[in-house]
Amino acid sequence: MQLRGKVVCLPEEMHRIFETDLPTNHEHIYGSDANGVYYTLLRTKLSEALFADQRLREKELLLTGKVFRIANLQRDAMKSIATARL
Repeated sequence: MQLRGKVVCLPEEMHRIFETDLPTNHEHIYGSDANGVYYTLLRTKLSEALFADQRLREKELLLTGKVFRIANLQRDAMKSIATARL
């Protein structure tokens, strides 16, 4: 797949668009979007420059790579589920 656009910090982008919570000292998780779908960039030997060089993240890029089917979840609530022991 090819993605054209800028690399963004996904937590900051979700905060900007959907007003999600964003801690002051959050981890930068970089990704890119194509037609409104956001893709997380895995840190690999080939993508390391995107994580290390801010100047590169500021440019419009054409990224080529594999897409893995993984769904993302913003946790709004959490409950512990007790299991019965027999």
